Amino acid sequence: MTRNRTIQVIALIALIVFVSGAAVLMKPINKERQALQLDVGLTAETSAVPPHIILQTAALGSFRGLLVDFLWYRVNQLKEEGKYFEINALSQYITTLQPRFPQVWAFHAWNMAYNISVTTHTPEERWSWVNNGITLLRDQGIPLNPRAVRLYRELSWIFFHKIGQFSDDMQWYYKAQLAREWEEILGRYNTDDTTQNIIGRFRTVVEAPATLAQVEASSAEAAELVATLRGAGIAIDTQLLKQINRLLLIRFSYDAQVLGLNMTDVPQRLGIHPQLVNTLANPRYADAFGVLVAHLRKRALVDVYHMDPAKMLALMEEFGPIDWRHPAAHGQYWSTIGTEKYDEIRNPTNADLLNTYRQKLHSFQDLTRYGRISYDYFTGSYDVKPDWRFIPAYDKAFDIAIEMAERTGQENVKQSYGPGHENFLLMATMYTYLYGDAAEAEKYFLRAKNLYADEPHNKYSNRYNSTVQDVVIKEFADTGDMMSSTRQFVDAMVLNGLQEGLYNYNMRRFNHFLDLAKKAYDRFHADKLATPLAPQNRMSLAPFDELVIESYTSYMLSGTVPVTYKARVWVNTPPQIKLRAFTSMRPVLYEQVRSMNLDPERMFPAPEGWKPPDPTQVQQPTTPSQPGAGGVHVERK
Repeated sequence: MTRNRTIQVIALIALIVFVSGAAVLMKPINKERQALQLDVGLTAETSAVPPHIILQTAALGSFRGLLVDFLWYRVNQLKEEGKYFEINALSQYITTLQPRFPQVWAFHAWNMAYNISVTTHTPEERWSWVNNGITLLRDQGIPLNPRAVRLYRELSWIFFHKIGQFSDDMQWYYKAQLAREWEEILGRYNTDDTTQNIIGRFRTVVEAPATLAQVEASSAEAAELVATLRGAGIAIDTQLLKQINRLLLIRFSYDAQVLGLNMTDVPQRLGIHPQLVNTLANPRYADAFGVLVAHLRKRALVDVYHMDPAKMLALMEEFGPIDWRHPAAHGQYWSTIGTEKYDEIRNPTNADLLNTYRQKLHSFQDLTRYGRISYDYFTGSYDVKPDWRFIPAYDKAFDIAIEMAERTGQENVKQSYGPGHENFLLMATMYTYLYGDAAEAEKYFLRAKNLYADEPHNKYSNRYNSTVQDVVIKEFADTGDMMSSTRQFVDAMVLNGLQEGLYNYNMRRFNHFLDLAKKAYDRFHADKLATPLAPQNRMSLAPFDELVIESYTSYMLSGTVPVTYKARVWVNTPPQIKLRAFTSMRPVLYEQVRSMNLDPERMFPAPEGWKPPDPTQVQQPTTPSQPGAGGVHVERK
């Protein structure tokens, strides 16, 4: 008995010594783990780990590794069998067991966005799975692995490729849904406004109050507004923001004087709280609503989308008027955050930085090719056109990439980025030439020549011994079967027809440019086949007359074209074009004219036969998959 007691005392003393020793060693071990970046820190980031993950990983102990190995083996088997839904279930469990393993998050998101989505049949189902892949990375994978550059690259790729490109039969539906979602968050985006105005409006979001208490403290009207909304049982959250934006969007889709905001059926049709309609229409709360909306937008960006408004603004100030309804805008944002994380990594790989930044360049290229979105929230119609304002942005991003490569000691960067940069400069030469800016076209051509004329393939082809006009003709001939090039050519020809034809009272010149556009359009569609199951063929453009109307409307609403120029074009516009364009452009155009203290009805009289929209016929917002909804699908080079 005494012997057993002695053993127990010795064991207890040993236990105390060992536990004390472990406690002493924990602090230096934790410091070393942090230095080696084996965790994400012991403060705020640790709290991102959900309790169920901590519980399950702790409960399994050393058996966790064996279980994970078995699950990965099973996932590979299911992948060979094409059982993607089963893979999804197992992947969810693997992410629970290995929350700090970026590869599993990347695989899981890819499986949902690319594999599972294409096994479904309706556009709504496909979009749901693509969006699931996005939210998995953005809301879970990246917060748990904030330095994993690969996850930023994967998230950027889903936006850029799955949504932004043309490989998926439902890609145009994805684009329209993304545009709809972000119009409900940031409101209507006027693509034809000046860069200064677009950036200025977004700056109000960055400078908005961070808390609701600060909103209430901003003015007596703001405090009263918040109290009124609460008294009506309206939650002041992102759903309220969406309701407000739906009401504001009506003003741009229909003339507010004709439609009005106090219609009894508006709330029921748009899912809006009845009390909100009258509250928003109260002029007493006009300024207070502006403060509240800016605050709600800021909170939605931070809390729901995990995006930094200040970084979004910085990108716009550095590169141009980025439209956050565009998939390439989000691809560009997340690739930018990924490259910033590169400097925080202890042992980075060149491929992470090189490939992540490459997507930033691709995103600017896409914003140039078709960065001007025309989207109607209430009809679901979607169209895109080139935005040459981003040509300098791509060129600037390329220079930054080269500087970054030299700083980080990477090799073969110019060989990796160079071919894409050369193609972009030649594309910029073609665009600016087609849009009538020969001097700008010459500038980009000479830049390409100075950088790449000595490349072997250019010496062989003598490409840079040609004139700018010859290069433009060849570039368009080489890309004439591309959807993006055809759409851009049609837009450029309509613009030239307005400026050189209608503005100068020369109808023959106007018809000449339209004939050129129609020939390019017909040539593109000559051999296009229908896409089964898709609501609209992903490889076709909208009807030619719709493209003409869209380009015409864009010109008439542009914030950079003087209203006197527009009035002159309006006088000479054919009646059929006036009738089709007047309803959609009238509210914004009249607002522009009134801001200059001019009479819009005198400068832009309604065309003969035009009737104002019937306020009793407000449409339920539709999606492009429904009958009658339109869409334009753009292919990238």
